[in-house]
Amino acid sequence: MDDFQDDSPLRRGKVAAHTIFGPAQAINASTYTIVKAINQVAEFRSQSCVHETTEKIMALFQGQAMDLFWTYNSRCPTMNEYYRMVDNKTGQLFSIVTRLMLDNHECISTKTSAALDKFTTLLGRYFQVRDDYQNLASADYTKQKGFCEDLDEGKYSVPLIYTLQTQPDNIQLISLLSTGKKTGTLTREQKECILEILEKSGGLAYTRVVLLRLHDQASAALKKLELSFGSSNPEMKVLLELLRI
Repeated sequence: MDDFQDDSPLRRGKVAAHTIFGPAQAINASTYTIVKAINQVAEFRSQSCVHETTEKIMALFQGQAMDLFWTYNSRCPTMNEYYRMVDNKTGQLFSIVTRLMLDNHECISTKTSAALDKFTTLLGRYFQVRDDYQNLASADYTKQKGFCEDLDEGKYSVPLIYTLQTQPDNIQLISLLSTGKKTGTLTREQKECILEILEKSGGLAYTRVVLLRLHDQASAALKKLELSFGSSNPEMKVLLELLRI
């Protein structure tokens, strides 16, 4: 559904479902899958788990709605608004997993539960900001989703938000974004021009600093969780290192 909403032709290097089966079938299949997942959650013994998971799924859709609203209306969000969207759209995916894992674990303290929420929030932020950055700067990502596809979609990422906030009168950037909005796509040369602006403005460098800080915060949050549970989590440490930029 996300690919259809973004009009994205690729999903992790594979042809997006809606370009094969059509938008109607893609929407129907994704909706069915979501309802099926909720039905499976309903089989859990804890009713609070069912309720909280449903609320998190609703928050996920709210985050997606924020992202779509900014794109459709060409409205650049503030950094705080962006992170609020990410906490819903991406962070809730990780939060749902931990909530399901904790079902019927009354021994988990409120403090540990809060620490888990903080870790999943940081992990969600790092994952999304990293994904946005890679979309603009990674050659491997280009192979998977195309060259700077987020610019075609009109998405507002950290590098772009930073540049628009620090250079609100950058006519060249504003004009290029306006062109992409009108045509629905940008040429490779136009995208390269935007990348040059983001580099000169410090937007890409700023994003790398943000990623470094988020990675450090997530690693620190993981250490606190290891202390709370009384055991190390080498697998999660490896995962964080694999995600490091």
